[in-house]
Amino acid sequence: MRAGRVTSLAVDGLVDARPMTLGDRTVLLCTSRWVRADGNLTGGELVAVALGSEGPSRGGVVPLDRVDARGGGQVSSRTGSVEVSGEVVRFAGAERLVDRATGAEIESRPVAERYRIAADGRVTVEPAAPKDK
Repeated sequence: MRAGRVTSLAVDGLVDARPMTLGDRTVLLCTSRWVRADGNLTGGELVAVALGSEGPSRGGVVPLDRVDARGGGQVSSRTGSVEVSGEVVRFAGAERLVDRATGAEIESRPVAERYRIAADGRVTVEPAAPKDK
């Protein structure tokens, strides 16, 4: 804080930050990578940080990939690609569950998600459009 104002904000595991102009405000869309549970849980996310005269404020999060190897004989994962177009973020990919010992796929399902970033950094989930499915 400087003179009673927040002037900086930490984003753990920051990999990249891209500015977006939404209306008359700027939002940084930050890519973050994280590792938890002694390396058995890893992933990434997009973090929206609104910039303004009042200082930066952390907004919402868009989950990206994830690998969870904490569960005994199974590993779950979420992989895919992200597309940013204006204030809309689309994630398309799959969630899979595999047998740790054999690598055999136990189940898989497609993922198609759509998020909207607001000028104040809020993130809302929107229903996937028919072309996103």
